[in-house]
Amino acid sequence: MDYDIAQFEEKLIELSDLERLGFGICLLERALPMFYAFQAETNHAGMGEVMASLAACWKTMEEGRWGEPAFLTSNECEKVMPDSEDYDSFYTSAALDAVDICCSLLDFIHAKDITSIVAATQVQLDTINLATQRLLDEDGVGEDHRLIQGTTSLLSLELNRMQDDLFFLAASSAQSEPLASQLRRRVLELNYRQIELIRRAE
Repeated sequence: MDYDIAQFEEKLIELSDLERLGFGICLLERALPMFYAFQAETNHAGMGEVMASLAACWKTMEEGRWGEPAFLTSNECEKVMPDSEDYDSFYTSAALDAVDICCSLLDFIHAKDITSIVAATQVQLDTINLATQRLLDEDGVGEDHRLIQGTTSLLSLELNRMQDDLFFLAASSAQSEPLASQLRRRVLELNYRQIELIRRAE
């Protein structure tokens, strides 16, 4: 199952700036687990910058005040991006992508340019597709259709979640509850910080 970036861009154009930021937060919340796993394996630094980026996004979402976050810029965040040549962890590429998403969201907070959210979306799509392909290529999968089916089901789960996030955000304005509250509950109830793409079918 696959989605073209144009399908997401079409929907993003219809959203408000705050709703676009909400989608960016969903992307980052889903990207964080593999960044954490990468750090646990490699002791790579950068947790402070990544969490500061997430905090800046939530602060803007809650307060509705836009502008350069005083405690972190995208240039500062970019400095903690891991070099793929220095690590052989399964999570290296995903960790790099997580920092890339952070930088794009910080840029969006600063300028409200939709291209920053589109860029973050493309990065997350690349992460999902690459992680899935690597799982399928691992030794032991071979022609085991049960494992292949389980892995491709996880791919569908992640892609469908992204689409559902867009539908959720598009409908959020019809609710009396602030978007920040709706989004917090969604992230919690759907367990966005749980890694799915390392799991195997039983």
